[in-house]
Formats: sequence, C-alpha cells, structure tokens
Amino acid sequence: MEELAKESGNVRLYRDESGKWLIYRLDVGENAKMSDLEAVFGSIAENAGKTDKAVCIALENVERPNSRMLAALVSLVTKANGESREVALAAPDQSWTDMLDVLGIRGNFTVIESLGALGAG
Repeated sequence: MEELAKESGNVRLYRDESGKWLIYRLDVGENAKMSDLEAVFGSIAENAGKTDKAVCIALENVERPNSRMLAALVSLVTKANGESREVALAAPDQSWTDMLDVLGIRGNFTVIESLGALGAG
C-alpha cells in the first residue's frame, strides 16, 4: 500500500513495496523548487540505505537531474554491507539517461518504461 514518505514544498514522495522492490514515486507540483526535489532524493537515499531491497524510482515527473539527485541515485547502488543493489529507474526523461551515459554509470541502473514493466520479481 502506497504511503506518503516525504513532502517538501510542492514535491511529494510516495513509498510502496512489491515483492523484492522498494518503490518510490514522486509527485511534482507546479513551481516545484529544485531544493525540494533535492530534499526528496536525499530522503530516498537515506531510507533505502536502511534496507537490502532492490529500489525503483519512478521519474515520470522529474525532467532533468542535477548533481545532488545523481549523487543520491549513485548512493543507492551499494548496500550498507558493500554488496551491489539493483536500482531501476522508471520512465526517466531522456536527459536522465543522457546524463547517466555521459557519467559512464548507466550500466549500474535498469531503465524501464513504466512501473508496470517492473514486475514483482
């Protein structure tokens, strides 16, 4: 059951679990500030760090990343015990995949078209 995990300005972060996945969905309102998005991404990294579950972030409403958002994503790839974690990005804007390619880290993430493509695995 999806629950509100964090709210910052005009950005809401919802959290759900499905099978092996911890799923985060962002609801970005009009005139959302970059600092609010950064706060929500920081919350994702902090909360996901407390579990070994695979993480999926639905990015339908987030047009382009900045360095703090990318740093939060990169922190998800490794679990607290040093093992790799599966991280999926659902419906990212092209600017997300372009930036991951430029940084040479796209291979660390599974990019899917929608949350429906995730499966409960």
